[in-house]
Amino acid sequence: MKSLSNALFWLTGASSGIGYAVAKELAEQNAGIIISSRNADKIDDKISELKELGATSVETVALDLSDGKFEKKIKDILQARKLNGVLLNGGGFPGKKTSEHAFQDFIEGNKIMLAGPAQFLLNILPYMKHHKSSVVAITSTSVKEPIATLDLSAIYRSGLVIFLKNLAHEIGHTGIRINNVAPGATSTEHLENIIEKTAQNNKTSVKEVRSQWENRAALKRMAKPEEIAKVVCFLMSKDASFINGQTIVVDGCSTKSYL
Repeated sequence: MKSLSNALFWLTGASSGIGYAVAKELAEQNAGIIISSRNADKIDDKISELKELGATSVETVALDLSDGKFEKKIKDILQARKLNGVLLNGGGFPGKKTSEHAFQDFIEGNKIMLAGPAQFLLNILPYMKHHKSSVVAITSTSVKEPIATLDLSAIYRSGLVIFLKNLAHEIGHTGIRINNVAPGATSTEHLENIIEKTAQNNKTSVKEVRSQWENRAALKRMAKPEEIAKVVCFLMSKDASFINGQTIVVDGCSTKSYL
């Protein structure tokens, strides 16, 4: 029996990469899925694939996590329905040296990686089932230790981790669990863009930069999006019923920190 069958999940940033891998994993568990993304045209063509995989229902919503305007849209979509889970997954920020950031970078980074996801979750919490639902946020190993030029990402993703930990304590009595998954280097379009930009800036080959990312992990490779998705879906399931307020690192042993 599939543990997430007929449950309903809202996935943000799920048009590609890790988010879409989570959608496919949930579809195979016969769950209902609401996918939101900034680019609605990128997700409509995924409906038939997800239904073929076993999703009981698939809905798509155009939604930008950075604009903070969610309340009415959430109400219009869900109406009287309740959710069993939410995936908080959003964009990152272009890599720069710490000293290169300008004021507007801090504003945009906050909206994309902290303020936007936090406000979305606060708006959607009333639609989550008590004792039968779970929130999982996709962060990064940058919340554990520095990664290349992703300093701004580390600042705001760490802020989100702290916000979610505090919220997990505050609403724990409802039985709604909140956890983070911190992936290491994962083979996604977003990371490929970072690799290409790094190669261009450093006047080296894309192959060499990709190899540097692969060699960060003791396993000497990047993760596949579906490997991260399986951990996310475990945290959303009843099998993880006493895991709450945690950051689960899934990095192939690339981080050097003990904790």
